[in-house]
Amino acid sequence: MCRDLFSSMVERGLDFSDGILLVIDGGKGLRAAAKGGLLGPRTNPALRIHKRRNVLDYLPKSERTFIGKKLDQAWRKREPRRRV
Repeated sequence: MCRDLFSSMVERGLDFSDGILLVIDGGKGLRAAAKGGLLGPRTNPALRIHKRRNVLDYLPKSERTFIGKKLDQAWRKREPRRRV
């Protein structure tokens, strides 16, 4: 049902080529439909800022700069490296 809703909105002219802010209530159907059809695997940059801060806060200060740079590099990549 949620996937059909998003598809219908796109068919009726919803343009999110410049980005879109989608606020959901945590429902699994809405989240799955948004990730699967509407938004693809993109992540909200605001959530990354919070995740970065949370991760770095657990590290010793001496490691935060190095790990912070590694997180930034990882998030700039289009696809994660696949393990064989």
